[in-house]
Amino acid sequence: MKKICILGLLALLPILLSAQHTEGNFYISGNLHFSTSGTKNISGNTTTDGPTHISYRFGPTGGLFINEDFLVGASVGFSNSITKRTGANWDSRQSQPLYFLSPFARYYLNVAGDFYVYGSGFSEIGFGKFKDEETSGGTTITEEDNRFLIGFGGLMGVSYYISPTVALELNFARLSLDWDTRYFDDDNKRRQYSFDFITAPSFPSIGLSILF
Repeated sequence: MKKICILGLLALLPILLSAQHTEGNFYISGNLHFSTSGTKNISGNTTTDGPTHISYRFGPTGGLFINEDFLVGASVGFSNSITKRTGANWDSRQSQPLYFLSPFARYYLNVAGDFYVYGSGFSEIGFGKFKDEETSGGTTITEEDNRFLIGFGGLMGVSYYISPTVALELNFARLSLDWDTRYFDDDNKRRQYSFDFITAPSFPSIGLSILF
């Protein structure tokens, strides 16, 4: 199994300087997540490809400090998870595209100087599709069902200001609970729930945030 995971935060440089964590400051950041994995089956001199999996998520984030310690905001974005399988004369592709909105509230605690610890609570709502495609003998059959996701969670991290407006952030713990529902054409539905608790070193996320 080969796996590559990139998790970071992207942002633009600020135009105006302002004091950090002042009431009325705007906060801009974002997140980009990409991972891929695949397998190869080796039997003697014969090698065959196993399933491959790709997932990605992109979500620009904006917020407003309502006082020097408390930030409210939201992320909006798109995610997808794609699994491909190949046989002797067939191949299949399952994907789960999702558009999401994730409001959050974050509290900062100033530890020393430009160094902060923060805790954040968030919710998430998403709409998308479950899409299955199978090709055999040149014919492709597609099944597509609606998808609805709702979730809640919390995040902890640290923030260090390298200038009055630019901070390096490190998220080191995340807890979430999600319900993901698939609606079939016959009015039946399948609901899947997931609970995740991830801590460093398995969940380091480093990036930038900007105030203006």
